[in-house]
Amino acid sequence: MDAISREDFKKVYKKEKVTRISRRMLAVYDVKLLGMNAEDVAEHLMQCPNWVHKWVERFDADGLHSSSGKKWTS
Repeated sequence: MDAISREDFKKVYKKEKVTRISRRMLAVYDVKLLGMNAEDVAEHLMQCPNWVHKWVERFDADGLHSSSGKKWTS
């Protein structure tokens, strides 16, 4: 996947209406664009680190817009 700019990520994030998806997007933002450790992000969000890793992997594979629809919803 091509790199995405912070500005592009923020535009998509601000349009998102579903809270749980926004939260996942923030986790990916912290890991991919801010360079934070996935385990630290997971702890901050009170989320299992495995899920943060999974969201990052999906972002790497599909970007912000997954054709499968699975990207941010599971």
